[in-house]
Amino acid sequence: MWLNQNMRETIEDLCSPAAVAETGLFDASFVRQILDEHFQERRDHRKHIYPLLCFMAWFRNHAT
Repeated sequence: MWLNQNMRETIEDLCSPAAVAETGLFDASFVRQILDEHFQERRDHRKHIYPLLCFMAWFRNHAT
C-alpha cells in the first residue's frame, strides 16, 4: 500500500529539499529520490518516508 496521494502536499512541504538540508542530518537529493520513486509508484518507500515525515514535523515545531 502506498502512502495516500492526498498526503503528498504535506509530505512535499515537510520534506522539501530546503527543509531537509536545514536539519543537517539527511541528504536532500536522496530524500528527493525516494519521494519521487514512491509517488511514481516505482518503489514502496513508506517504511522510510513515514518516520522521516514524523521527524520533519517534530523538527519544524521544536528545533527553531
